[in-house]
Amino acid sequence: MVLLNSSTRRDAEGKITGVLGVGQDITEMDKLRTDSEAVAKELRQFIETANAPIFGIDSNGFVNEWNETSEKITGFKKVDVLGKDLVQTYITEDYRDAVKLVLDNALKGKETANYEFPLFTKDGKRVMVLLNSSTRRDVEGKIVGVLGVGQDITIINEYKESLEVKVLERTSKLEENEVKLKNSLEKEKELGLLKTSFVSMASHQFKTPLAIIQSNAELYEMLASSGKIIEPEKYTKLTTRIVLAVASMTNLIDEVLILGNVTSGEVFYTPEDLDLIGFCEKLAKEFNLIQRDGRVLDFVTTGEPYKPKLDPKLLVHSLSNLISNAFKYSAGKENPKLSIHFKPTEVVLSVKDFGLGIPEEEQLKLFTPFFRAENTIGIKGSGLGLNIAKEYVEINKGQISAKSTLGEGSCFEITFKRT
Repeated sequence: MVLLNSSTRRDAEGKITGVLGVGQDITEMDKLRTDSEAVAKELRQFIETANAPIFGIDSNGFVNEWNETSEKITGFKKVDVLGKDLVQTYITEDYRDAVKLVLDNALKGKETANYEFPLFTKDGKRVMVLLNSSTRRDVEGKIVGVLGVGQDITIINEYKESLEVKVLERTSKLEENEVKLKNSLEKEKELGLLKTSFVSMASHQFKTPLAIIQSNAELYEMLASSGKIIEPEKYTKLTTRIVLAVASMTNLIDEVLILGNVTSGEVFYTPEDLDLIGFCEKLAKEFNLIQRDGRVLDFVTTGEPYKPKLDPKLLVHSLSNLISNAFKYSAGKENPKLSIHFKPTEVVLSVKDFGLGIPEEEQLKLFTPFFRAENTIGIKGSGLGLNIAKEYVEINKGQISAKSTLGEGSCFEITFKRT
């Protein structure tokens, strides 16, 4: 195979006298060209029939390549897509900006591997494709477009999403079980501490009334067996002491049983539309009847009244403990005060006394079971009243707080959100 260049030969007068031929043996070059054309044809055939979606775009983002697998997974024929804007026409809206960035980067020479994105199908479905983008260049090395080789991962993606859902569900279940276990351990720890505190407290609190009962019972027996005539007043004094000691023990046992019911979840919440003013007036009247020092519970309300949704059984326990303490720890002082403040979004009940007050450093322990402030020594009490009041308030969907100044008194506030 020869590559020929022919030139006309002329004489001195310019008359054509012949032809001069200059040739080049291009047998090998022709063979290389033929081989190259064959390789190009094979590559074209490979792209067309590859078992993976292959598409190309020019420098403007318009489709110039769309193989048979691309047709198969999307339903769009090559004739339908050639010359169309790939991103705007076939990429779902939520991925357009991200896919455009990938393709723009490839047009700048920055190729991307294993990028997931969804394509629209002809029937409106979404096909998930795993894309590898390659920059296309001309013979001079100038970037002229992008070739994308993908993999249909729709089924894999659905399986992955299904696994993720199952993992999340299982993780959520594990976290839920972990929380339950943690709560159970905390409750067990709390009950253990409660048991220890109870044993310690009981050994102290029961000892005094039992000693009173025993000593007065022995005195009673001694007087009864003396054979002498004993004035009834002496027997009355002894029995009164015994009765008061028994009442003290009974009250302590009742409070421990109440606390046990609360911690074991046996106290139930049954709310109703409550006439709070009538409820508090009745409670104040009951307390005023039993006071021996002439004091009464002052009762005031502020705001526009309404009926909050509360459980009256829980509320009576909470307020009774607070009111009882208000009288107990302010003996000889002015009347305690019960207030209701109706607000648009909540109602606040407060019980205020003008008695001992609580040392500042001990106020954080106020609602702890069996806790009693140092300045209450000599005043009967179990240290359970405030803890029970707090538990009942929280079961009643409320919150309780305290403010106190040593030597000036204390104020306990219960807040319920309006529902």
